[in-house]
Amino acid sequence: MRFILRHSLFLILFISQWALASALIINGKIVSADNVVAKSVVNLLKQDENGIWYSICTGSIIDKNTIITAAHCVFEFKPETILVNFSIVTLDNEKQNFKISRIVNPEIGLDVRKVSAYLVHPKYVINQMDRPNDIAIVRLSKPAPNTAIPIKFLPKKIISDKNNQFSLEGQSYSVTLMGFGLISESPRKGSTQLRMTDVVGTFEQGILVTDQTKGTGACNGDSGGPAFLKIKNKTYLVGVTSGPYGDAQTCDQFGAYANPNLNLDFITKALKTLN
Repeated sequence: MRFILRHSLFLILFISQWALASALIINGKIVSADNVVAKSVVNLLKQDENGIWYSICTGSIIDKNTIITAAHCVFEFKPETILVNFSIVTLDNEKQNFKISRIVNPEIGLDVRKVSAYLVHPKYVINQMDRPNDIAIVRLSKPAPNTAIPIKFLPKKIISDKNNQFSLEGQSYSVTLMGFGLISESPRKGSTQLRMTDVVGTFEQGILVTDQTKGTGACNGDSGGPAFLKIKNKTYLVGVTSGPYGDAQTCDQFGAYANPNLNLDFITKALKTLN
């Protein structure tokens, strides 16, 4: 789920955990500009050592100044080399690679915000496929545009039952995934538009496992992106894209999503610290 940056061995190592080809919502449909849920989704851009910007990840807005994404999307990067894009279109990474119309100023044409700081989950362990803790909270340098709509976490009564356990553990639901990037692993086919798809997700041992064996799902470059669950006509964030589940090697098997609802203590502390 990570786009390979030439200067970053770290990203290359992480990408290999899913697939060598960068991809996103496979066989998804283009999200329309009036899609309300899509107004909670953002795109992360990363600047390389030559000043060129690339699309690397996805994220979700949790308040007007803050987004949530995967820890591996920002881990050890300087905040000034990251931008948050609020447009439903992103950069054409293929053109960036081949030096055609390379973007040195994405603020022209995209609605972006600089990043002032971020915090990674304290228990996150890099290179160990640490799916449950693969979460980071990112502070924007200025508030999100007025069109942005923060997404909600699950109500507390759903998160825990009387035994203080996750009430949805072991249950399966149709969840909506969103992200930017390729629409096909093989052949490699890109897209610069936000896309979405629905898959079956099962809550399992602190994460959300998505079934992508029906030919659609998330993949490289979609890291940090959302899995949304609708309950009684209200939409909640139940997953942050992390990577492959178990021994999966390609994007047509199973995906693993960190469950932010089981990390609310960290998220609350991070918000206070960053504010």
